[in-house]
Amino acid sequence: MQIAMRRSEQPKYLRAIQYHHENKAVLMEQNTQGVVDYNDSLRKISNSLENALKTFGPSSRQYQTILEMLKECLRDIDNESRKQSKTQVVDADMLSLAMGFLDIGNL
Repeated sequence: MQIAMRRSEQPKYLRAIQYHHENKAVLMEQNTQGVVDYNDSLRKISNSLENALKTFGPSSRQYQTILEMLKECLRDIDNESRKQSKTQVVDADMLSLAMGFLDIGNL
């Protein structure tokens, strides 16, 4: 018998993953209407990665799962950048922070 957790009881990294999946449809819908802001998603994923890194370590399943979410988000950003060629899709500092986690994940 599985017991469902309320969202507030879930670990932060699970909430970030759920947030990303819930909002991906919204982001895709916004994409058809104009510019999408990925900074908030990157900020939440990066915070979750930092928490998972401190709590579980870089080789943990939790960290690796969130890292895959980051990679998916970065692919979305890359695809969006190609479509909008001259428009900056994401803040450079936020992107730099997120890319640092990719280096940690490769250790």
